[in-house]
Amino acid sequence: MNVMSIRRLLSLLAFALAAMFFAAAPASAAQINYFKIAPPLSKADFGNGTHQFGQPTQDGTLTWSGSVTAKLSGTVYMDNLLGGGCARVRMEFYPDASTKTTKYSAQVCRSGAWFGDVPSGGVSLSASAATAYKVVVTTQYKTYSGSAWSNTGSKTLYR
Repeated sequence: MNVMSIRRLLSLLAFALAAMFFAAAPASAAQINYFKIAPPLSKADFGNGTHQFGQPTQDGTLTWSGSVTAKLSGTVYMDNLLGGGCARVRMEFYPDASTKTTKYSAQVCRSGAWFGDVPSGGVSLSASAATAYKVVVTTQYKTYSGSAWSNTGSKTLYR
């Protein structure tokens, strides 16, 4: 084998290794954000796990799949020990700076004071678009069926 053949063989080998490396890499790995929304003395919290000392013990998640889908997973907690009411989570999905899609979790409600377990419910919300800019997750509370929802805390997550 002459020097030119060896160089050519090494070039082809380097090209083949680079092609294998880039082919094996995922096109777009999932981005996962771990977070809680539990402001002090809030009546609605978001996270996961049990609810102790006024907040969830674990984080909820927002998972971005590719660049087009956001999936919110966790638990909403109605944390008003001295009275009744309802709690829910609102997810606002922004494909760009001027457009949004709004989704809500199921409500978790209780009537009257209660010093036992904090009522909670699962949250599984998702939204998709051709592009994704950001998601705003907000916990909300209301005192009874006819009252307006009030925001108790929020978190903005960017893609």
